[in-house]
Amino acid sequence: MANFVGQGPLAVEGDTAEVDASPRTRVGTRARDRDGNEYIYLPGAASVAAGDAVIWVVAFGTDVTTGRTITTSTGPIAIAMAAVGSGQYGWFCVYGVCSARAAADVNANALARVTATDGRLDDSGTNRMIIGAKWMEDISGGALGPLHISYPYITGNLGA
Repeated sequence: MANFVGQGPLAVEGDTAEVDASPRTRVGTRARDRDGNEYIYLPGAASVAAGDAVIWVVAFGTDVTTGRTITTSTGPIAIAMAAVGSGQYGWFCVYGVCSARAAADVNANALARVTATDGRLDDSGTNRMIIGAKWMEDISGGALGPLHISYPYITGNLGA
């Protein structure tokens, strides 16, 4: 996994794949690695695996919740850098190139879409499109592959 270089509002050290039992920095903190990928520090959720897509929601100021994406998800998306379960904290990619898990075979340069498989993405025209997320290579279903993201977001039934 990548290491932080301290760019951004706060200097952060460590590996993007680290998982914490209690917060080691403020939830919502953003940091970049030397390749320019940007991450956000969030609480985990049940069954989140590395490469899963999560919806993250800020409610009432600083209360942040996350959950794996589902077909009815709306809001900002991030990609888990590690298995970050309930009661844990970790880094999630919001900008750059990260490894995401495909639910089914996907084609290079296709826009990413949510699926009926929690946390998994594909390029099927029948699922909601994620604004700001595009597959970079052909990927076999179930495998991790490079996804280019730019602050990805799902809104309503766009592209359904």
